[in-house]
Amino acid sequence: MTRPPGTVVRVDTTICIGAGLCEQHAPTTFEIGEDGAAVVLEPVRDDLATLQNAARRCPSGAISIEAPEEGQA
Repeated sequence: MTRPPGTVVRVDTTICIGAGLCEQHAPTTFEIGEDGAAVVLEPVRDDLATLQNAARRCPSGAISIEAPEEGQA
């Protein structure tokens, strides 16, 4: 599943616990920063399925993915 243009990936650093599962499952999109919280690497290179998998595995629910509705990109 490709990532639609206009997809926005965010990490809520106020709830991120730095578990690193996002980095493990989508290493070209996420890394754990010096402050211990995940950061989104730009440009996002992973496909939508990979991003959704990383978000589902986040134990704190800190990752959000906003993909445009089909036909709205």
